[in-house]
Amino acid sequence: MRCENFRSESCSSLMGDPSSIRAECGACTATSACYPNATDFPSEYVRDAHGHREDTVEAGSNNPSVAEMYELSATLLTGTEKPFGELVGSVVMVVNTASGCAFADETHRVLNKLYKRYFDKGLRILAFPSNDFGQEDRDGPDIFDFFGEHQSTFDLFVKTSVLAGPGQHPLFHILQNASRNRIQWNYEIFLISRNAELLAHWPSGVSLLESAQLTTLKRALAEIVHVQVDPTYQTSV
Repeated sequence: MRCENFRSESCSSLMGDPSSIRAECGACTATSACYPNATDFPSEYVRDAHGHREDTVEAGSNNPSVAEMYELSATLLTGTEKPFGELVGSVVMVVNTASGCAFADETHRVLNKLYKRYFDKGLRILAFPSNDFGQEDRDGPDIFDFFGEHQSTFDLFVKTSVLAGPGQHPLFHILQNASRNRIQWNYEIFLISRNAELLAHWPSGVSLLESAQLTTLKRALAEIVHVQVDPTYQTSV
């Protein structure tokens, strides 16, 4: 644990969570001041001992529905429009990516591994490059190159705004409303069940290979589709 913008010796050596550093130091004012194991972790992005924000959505009996997403579509980086109705009955991960983010290399490595392992079981991953946090300055072919370098073959969309506001893609409006938690950084991951429920909203840096996250994913993949979804979603664009 360290503070990138430390202004006293205590900041650079203090162990604990970001809120503890802020409380003890009181000198950090930058928006990306204190964070664990990364060079760009927002200071307000406080996690518990298990790597979860206090308000992170986790799998449970009352997961909110996000079935509205099946009415939407988005443009792939190839220029093709992808209707999300094609995802009915799949387990879906939605992630906002940024090639300049310190979480990029490790997150792509893990997502690639999960995608290859569970694609045949129904896992689909939707990647939305975004410059909302100033860390995706690439466009078009350069983003393709970045994904190629990382051997990521899941769906890649055009650069997208994921933050609340006039330019936000409606998919992220639906997901954030269901999560009740705003996106705070790159590589946040939403997990959607076969039955169109938001099972989890994981913050940046959470390892999807840890027991809790992997168990949630495996349960979602093992789930039987029981919610009747409007079949017109499958053809709507």
